[in-house]
Amino acid sequence: MKAIIFALLLTLAVADSSYVRSAEGNTNVRVAQVRAVMNQFFDSAKRQDWDAVGALMAPEFEMYTDQAETYNKASYIKLLKADNLKMLKMELHDERVTVSDDGALAWMTYKGYFENMEHGKLTKVETVETMLFRRIGRRWLLARGHASIRDLNAK
Repeated sequence: MKAIIFALLLTLAVADSSYVRSAEGNTNVRVAQVRAVMNQFFDSAKRQDWDAVGALMAPEFEMYTDQAETYNKASYIKLLKADNLKMLKMELHDERVTVSDDGALAWMTYKGYFENMEHGKLTKVETVETMLFRRIGRRWLLARGHASIRDLNAK
């Protein structure tokens, strides 16, 4: 009887550790997928391909700023097109991606430094941003965003 109980416990321990390894592997894959979406977002923005940027957003996408500005998907894309934003330099720091236990949501926080041309004027900004992602099928899409923006030109 002790041998059966020991074998059962050993089986449970091995199964549990393989589940942990599997869950960690899935989490690592999902973190990489979320980072890839952000990379696609910024690569598309650099090319001024606003339709590609929009394709990375969930239908309910919303963006918020500390200046009490709120944009839905359509108004955010319209703003980006109207600004004729040209990204000259981009640096992301302190990136952190977290995936929910059920794998349905993820969030990414980072600090950014951007030099852009907007309407022919050079702008330099630092940001602290949080982006929330929702998994739809096998795709991660941007669902919500918040940006705290510091205009370095206003010194």
